[in-house]
Amino acid sequence: TDMPLFVNQYVKQIIKRNETQGEGGRFSGYADQPHKIIKSIFQLSDVAFPNHLPNLAFKVSYETLLKKNQAIETKMDAIDLMVFIMRAFPDVLECDEISKQITKNQEVIETGSAILTNFNESNLRLWALLLYSCLGEDVSTKLIELLADVGDDTLSQINASQAFWYYLEASEQALDPQLESIFLQNCIKWCASPNLDVRWHAVKILYLLLRNVENQDIICNQLVKLIDTDNVYIKTSIIRMAHKLKEVDIATYEYIIQKASLDTNFVVREEATNISKNLNRNSG
Repeated sequence: TDMPLFVNQYVKQIIKRNETQGEGGRFSGYADQPHKIIKSIFQLSDVAFPNHLPNLAFKVSYETLLKKNQAIETKMDAIDLMVFIMRAFPDVLECDEISKQITKNQEVIETGSAILTNFNESNLRLWALLLYSCLGEDVSTKLIELLADVGDDTLSQINASQAFWYYLEASEQALDPQLESIFLQNCIKWCASPNLDVRWHAVKILYLLLRNVENQDIICNQLVKLIDTDNVYIKTSIIRMAHKLKEVDIATYEYIIQKASLDTNFVVREEATNISKNLNRNSG
């Protein structure tokens, strides 16, 4: 019951930081990220929030985007919260006027301060394109071009893969086919990344894209490759979400559990054993 109060508390914090960040040439770094905290409260709480709260959080996040001096990472957090609200609360969100303003102010939205972050405005633009997509804009070509420019830069790949994961996680709404194709193609490429975070995000994306059964063969083949060759972190991530395969491809599910139960790493074997025990207990 305190959750709405917490949302209001962090909304006030965002408003204050929007007013002070960059004023007089002074920039501040903070230990907490209020946009992320609000998203987590909405996402993880069972509370039925009053309709005005998602709208209020959306409004102050948009105000964050209008601050040219705001840190790039803060703007990405604001966009992430806005995308989440648009996809998770479509029936209560009243954003027509803000949506029009977003279209008019894209240059300002994609401009931010790099003083307090390792990210650049190209990283910010990727999140912005996902926001525009939620508003009905066809961003496929721009997204392809931006991802090509990103290339093999590790930080940018971590950022992009996380953005895709969060976008898909926010809602089970069907994706535009072109956008889904971009997500899937890049996800397959990220599965071969030398960076653990990128591959970990890619596994999350694969399971979320499994909602479309047309992706079944590609995704199952990729998961099999990873369970055969990757490290303990990726294998355990695959195993923990393997239940999502049961209704889609039981043969792939059984292969993953069997392969994991014979793995050379104790942790991987233990994960497989625990899943098998839970299945036997539930079936019993």
